Amino acid sequence: MPAADTTNREYLQEVSLQKSEALVGVYENTPGTQHEAIVISTLGLRVLRDDSWTYIRYDEIERADTEGIDTPQDKQMVDGLWVRLASGESVWLPVKGRQGKFRDAFTFLHFLRRVLEHIERQA
Repeated sequence: MPAADTTNREYLQEVSLQKSEALVGVYENTPGTQHEAIVISTLGLRVLRDDSWTYIRYDEIERADTEGIDTPQDKQMVDGLWVRLASGESVWLPVKGRQGKFRDAFTFLHFLRRVLEHIERQA
C-alpha cells in the first residue's frame, strides 16, 4: 500500500495540522485525485468526503474492522473499514485499492491496529 507522493497535492493546503502534529502521508483511493483521500498524520486521519474533511484522532478510536467477512470471496470485495469511536459513532473509512490479489484495506487495518496497540501501551 504505497502512500501518495505529497509534493504535488494542492488539496493538502486545505489541511491544517496542529502544532504537535506532522504529516506522515496520503492514501489516495483514486490515484492523483483528492476524492476520498485519507491524510495520515502523527495524531490521526483526515478523510475527504463531499468537499469536507472528517478528522479522526487515533486516541478516539476504540476499534477498526472489516465487518461482514465470512468467506475468501468476501475478502476480495473489501473496499474499506469501519472505525468505531469512543463516542459510539461508527465511521466508514474507504480504502479501495489493491496490490495484486491483496486489498489495501487489510494493510490499512493492520496499521490502525498497531497504532491502537501503541496508544494502549502508552496509557
